[in-house]
Parts: sequence; C-alpha cells; structure tokens
Amino acid sequence: MQWAINAHFVDIFRVKEDIWQDAWEMFQQYDDKQWAFTDCTSFVLMRQHNLHRAFAFDHHFAQAGFQIWQGMAE
Repeated sequence: MQWAINAHFVDIFRVKEDIWQDAWEMFQQYDDKQWAFTDCTSFVLMRQHNLHRAFAFDHHFAQAGFQIWQGMAE
C-alpha cells in the first residue's frame, strides 16, 4: 500500500513488535484508567520520540503526563 501524504509535518510510524509489547504492558498496568490500547500505543511512541504535547480531544493524554494543545479536551 502506498501512502499519499506529502506534508512535511506528518510522520507515519509503523508499530513494530517492541512498541506493541510496551503498549500492551502499559495497557495492562494502568487498568484503573479507561485508556484504549491505541492510547497506550500513542503514549509509547510519543515518549520514544520525545514528544510532550498532544493534539487530542480527551483527557487521557493529560492523565499520561502529556500537555494538550490549548483549546483541546475542554
């Protein structure tokens, strides 16, 4: 499959086995949260790439210690 994204500000990351495993461990560890596995996968990737702010519409990223772009999740 080819991707048709030509924007310089978009990065696409493939979820490899190590990332999947780390996300699964996080998903199981924080069973008191209502985080989806997809949330945990995003958290792992963001930490791996030293990203601190999320463009998100829910509070899960803030719960995980990330900053939400102003105006989001209100």
